[in-house]
Amino acid sequence: MDWMPLFGMAKGGNSKLRNKPPAPLKEAEGRPHSIIEKPGKEGQYTTHNGDGTWKQYRGSGKDHGLIPRPNIKESGKNVTPDGRVFIDKGRVRPVEPGESPK
Repeated sequence: MDWMPLFGMAKGGNSKLRNKPPAPLKEAEGRPHSIIEKPGKEGQYTTHNGDGTWKQYRGSGKDHGLIPRPNIKESGKNVTPDGRVFIDKGRVRPVEPGESPK
């Protein structure tokens, strides 16, 4: 998969639902890209993979059960027996090397 170096900054305000990542940028035209919602290690960014899945780095805030911050919330694909594909709501996991902003 080719990664496109397209970044966006989320607009201020509380228009985003608490547990949902921001929508993909229209100007990305379906290509993979990242949106920086709050810069830095304590911040938050979302990477849209171009196939409907996404990964969200969450630097500060409340721990997710036994998974402390920073953590990653990442969606995947679910395929039904009849072949339909759905994007799941995401699962939280620890941050892997290279996923933390500098």
